[in-house]
Amino acid sequence: MDEVGNLFNAAYRDQVSNYTSVGSGTNVPTGLFTQMSSQTSSPSHIKVASAGALCANDVRAVFAALPERYELNASWLMSPSMVQAVAALAGPSVSAGLAPHDYVPASQGQPARLLGRPVVVSSYAPSFANATSGTFNWMVCGDFSRYLVVNRVGTALEMIPNLPDQATGRPSGQRAYYYMVRWGAGVTDNLAFRILSNS
Repeated sequence: MDEVGNLFNAAYRDQVSNYTSVGSGTNVPTGLFTQMSSQTSSPSHIKVASAGALCANDVRAVFAALPERYELNASWLMSPSMVQAVAALAGPSVSAGLAPHDYVPASQGQPARLLGRPVVVSSYAPSFANATSGTFNWMVCGDFSRYLVVNRVGTALEMIPNLPDQATGRPSGQRAYYYMVRWGAGVTDNLAFRILSNS
């Protein structure tokens, strides 16, 4: 039973990572990228200077657009491919790129830091897309205390010893597990975040 519980808990954590990033808001929580993509005007919505390309000034523009009261607790949220694109801007051969102190890679269990703020990496965040057309949301920066996750304490895991056949209602000779957890999430203050997109 413990091993089954661990499997369900791992699946639950995976869903939390998914839905808090890009949840649609329909029967699931609204993800941060989903919510901020609906903010289509400046200053909440920052567009890259050149569609399909990322430059250091794009990154700086996102942080500069964040109100000062949110800067102290700000973090970045982006995909692994987006982290690689940002890290490439800090290369010594990049003209007008990020300074060495602007991007510090993850090391010894500590997250990477971009413009002095920690970088949260999620495989569910949109990947970097080198495309000149279409809308691609690349990264979000903001105060994550303004993204609220509410979790009802406790989970329920029960075994159903005789699973009934859905057509006949008779025992099917199968067993099943029932797992229930109740939680929700959403942005409480749109002003606390800035999103960088392709268009």
